Amino acid sequence: MDWFHCNKCFLRRGKPFVVSSCGHIFCQDCMNTKFSGQCRVCQADCNYLTISDQMKPQEKMYFTDPVKLLQTRLDHIAQVSVVLSDTYYTTRWNAWQVSELKRENEELKKPLSQRRRYSKNDSSSGCDITSHTAL
Repeated sequence: MDWFHCNKCFLRRGKPFVVSSCGHIFCQDCMNTKFSGQCRVCQADCNYLTISDQMKPQEKMYFTDPVKLLQTRLDHIAQVSVVLSDTYYTTRWNAWQVSELKRENEELKKPLSQRRRYSKNDSSSGCDITSHTAL
């Protein structure tokens, strides 16, 4: 947790930091006991929480390194992008296959409709193909 700085001296030190209930961050050196209940920046009455790895997860999430957080989010976005890209191309491929099947289906319907037309014409003329015998 070395990405933030003290709001009083503006230095990043390896010493423990605290955060006030008003949101200001202080290093251990700037924590002055004579202001025990007041913020060193805005003088509001505050409580303090030591910033450490032992904080509760709901408190710790506010002190995550922004660069690491950004990298995590970018990695997730990259994974989602790959899945969406694959889905897009699969969908395009499937749409092409459907159009090819529709085209093939139309081609197959043509001879069938012609046969139906011929059989209607033959039955309406009174000519029965089955009654003719070959010699």
